Amino acid sequence: KYILMQDILKNQMFLGEIDSKIASIFVLNQEYDEEYNNMNWQYKDMSFFIIHRLCVNPKFQNQRIGTKTMLLIEELLRSEGIETIRLDAFSLNPFALKMYEKLGYTKVGEVNWRKGLF
Repeated sequence: KYILMQDILKNQMFLGEIDSKIASIFVLNQEYDEEYNNMNWQYKDMSFFIIHRLCVNPKFQNQRIGTKTMLLIEELLRSEGIETIRLDAFSLNPFALKMYEKLGYTKVGEVNWRKGLF
């Protein structure tokens, strides 16, 4: 709860709506834990934002909402001149991992955080 409240207070949590219902949420910022420094980032010297906590409302799953959300984020960041997107994904979420792979994202490492391996 605390982390989500901080995301909201910092204006870093965003949501996508369909018919006035929350379809997806995500956090977009440049904040990261020190473990990020140990990753083998492909584009180390480029401007970047990080996507955290991308979630799709279960009522809207299997409708490509995650993919559509990612494409909108990519378009937004590109229009702002951001060159690279970094993200973290729970290793036990095969749907998210497959989606990111299909979108062209590459795994650069693993970190063991409170919920497990990311």
